[in-house]
Amino acid sequence: MKLEECMECYSALCGESEPQWTTFYEDTQDERSVFVPGWSFELLPEEGGLLRAGGSCANGLSVLVQEEEPLALIDALETAALLKSLEKEENGDFLLALMMGRLIGMGVEFDAKRTEAGFWLRRDNLEAEWKTEERLLTVLQDGAQYSRAALEKNDATALQRLAGLALKVSQPAMTSVAQDDLLSALTERYAPLSPVTESHIDLYDQNLCIYRFFVPFGSDSDRLWIAINNESASVGVNAAVLCDDIGLGTNAVCAYADAFIEEKTVLITTYKNQEIFEAGEQGENEFLSAPESAKGLEEKLAARGKGFSGRFRRGRVLDVLSFKGSFNMTVKI
Repeated sequence: MKLEECMECYSALCGESEPQWTTFYEDTQDERSVFVPGWSFELLPEEGGLLRAGGSCANGLSVLVQEEEPLALIDALETAALLKSLEKEENGDFLLALMMGRLIGMGVEFDAKRTEAGFWLRRDNLEAEWKTEERLLTVLQDGAQYSRAALEKNDATALQRLAGLALKVSQPAMTSVAQDDLLSALTERYAPLSPVTESHIDLYDQNLCIYRFFVPFGSDSDRLWIAINNESASVGVNAAVLCDDIGLGTNAVCAYADAFIEEKTVLITTYKNQEIFEAGEQGENEFLSAPESAKGLEEKLAARGKGFSGRFRRGRVLDVLSFKGSFNMTVKI
């Protein structure tokens, strides 16, 4: 859903126009914002040399915490409010509102819906499924189970595990400044080609994010892609890698992408025989500098079947793919 639709979904569930965040220690190195559905928070006067904070909820719940350090105080306040609300949780509404509100606060789009069993939420490559009857939250990464946690109201450790899992799904993705800058530059540069960006979040590695930037071309299944992690980028076409570990410089990355877009480079997939080609099985990929004309390329490929070494290649099928289709052909040698 678009962010506006996400807001409408949240409003329908919670009855408020937007998530209410509380910011503590604003404009200091300890600044921190907290969101717990239905709760409002405030700092209280110190007592006995300890920092104090409290919170209250529309349903009558309240918490009071004290700590020596500012960040520890806010962590304790958030945890206390989460556990209080989970002790009253029945059908998953609080968990859903928690994840939705946090994602909206970060400007992250998501999909969410009620199901017969409970609810389902997806952001990027992550999914959260709640089953009311089993009182169980399951989190999936790339369709495979990452973790699950049950709602056990008399077990503080279990409640903390459940809260932690919901927070994990709705955490910010970890990216680098150079990574974000490169994605922004690519989005602007290739805007006329209608690119699509996907984010892949790795829960096993501190929510590290890999951006997958796609430029569709040719058939519905053909895509030029650029994968961008915190430190480097890779460029490829379909299942073939053109260049790996390039770095995050815009000019360097675009040089490889532009070479394919401008048809200075073409992708050639070699199949051992006609049967394998017609069956659509995987072939061997290579990139080749394109000559001035399609005829020149065809002659160059046909020459691979000539001479002494060529006899070992006879019967192979070479399928050529280019961005604009100028060099698309199939050559049997």
